[in-house]
Amino acid sequence: MSGKTDNLLTVEPLSRKGQDFGYVGRIMRVNPKPILDSLRNGQVPVVSPISADEQGMSYNVNADSAAAALAVGSQCSDLVYFTDVPGVRAGEDIQSSLSIQEAEALIASGTIKAGMVAKMESAFEALKGKVERVHITRWEGQHTLRSIIERQWTTGTTIQL
Repeated sequence: MSGKTDNLLTVEPLSRKGQDFGYVGRIMRVNPKPILDSLRNGQVPVVSPISADEQGMSYNVNADSAAAALAVGSQCSDLVYFTDVPGVRAGEDIQSSLSIQEAEALIASGTIKAGMVAKMESAFEALKGKVERVHITRWEGQHTLRSIIERQWTTGTTIQL
């Protein structure tokens, strides 16, 4: 499905400091029903972040932002970002856990940079929206997700309030 499916994600054009980003959208509203219906039917929803505004015009949405909005809208306790890195680094060390304040300090110091900044900002939005934990890790096999959710996983980074 996509963000356009049953108005899963309704967006508006993204602009910052007066600069228009073309067909890039900012999420305004989430309709979690299509996701929750899929889960109730035993299906794993796979969502493309292509979404639409109120008039049906299509916009691209950052996938991390879409995941955070869907986690908040679906009232999830956890949000897991699987990525190609084992977690958030500070120097050579993977941080096993971070608060928003600690992560913001690492961003401000330039320790967290590039694509991880956007991922962290979406994690902050999820946490502020009542998601309890956000995990950033890489896939390590079929038991990875269950181990994270059941708090038996010891790799990657967990961000909490």
